[in-house]
Amino acid sequence: MSFKNRCVVVGSNGLVSLSVPIENGRDQKLPFKDIKIAHQQPWQKSHWRTIVSCYGKSPFWEYYADYFAPFFDREYRFLWDLNTEILQVLLRLIDKKMQLIIENEQVVEMELLGADFLPKNYTADSNPIVYPQLFEDRIGFQPNVSILDLLCMEGPNVGAVLRSGS
Repeated sequence: MSFKNRCVVVGSNGLVSLSVPIENGRDQKLPFKDIKIAHQQPWQKSHWRTIVSCYGKSPFWEYYADYFAPFFDREYRFLWDLNTEILQVLLRLIDKKMQLIIENEQVVEMELLGADFLPKNYTADSNPIVYPQLFEDRIGFQPNVSILDLLCMEGPNVGAVLRSGS
């Protein structure tokens, strides 16, 4: 199980898992770059509606929505292409001084202002970066969710928040 085709967003009733369907199931023994997205169901439309529902009232949604909407209109053939394009947009929005380093179709690290910035492994007991969340008053702070949550809540301050927590 990995997060190559899924993420978790925060909704008004709790966590919502979004998963990009892949052809031939999840137990494939293919290189990541060769995994194809399944388009039998309208997953993009469903995901976009969920994201709008979760973040439409967040402080920075109107600023960032147009950056993400195209990912749910364009039909990507390979998961690798979708993921790398999303990462490139996120890096531009988060901090223009970040660089994504890819080797052999794998993200090996992100450089931040000349220092290494490696994403922490997803674990329930990690020390998350805490920031205000839209539905925190109802469901409490939810760690280990999509970077979209932080972006929609902190806006242009995301880079500084990430640097303070690394």
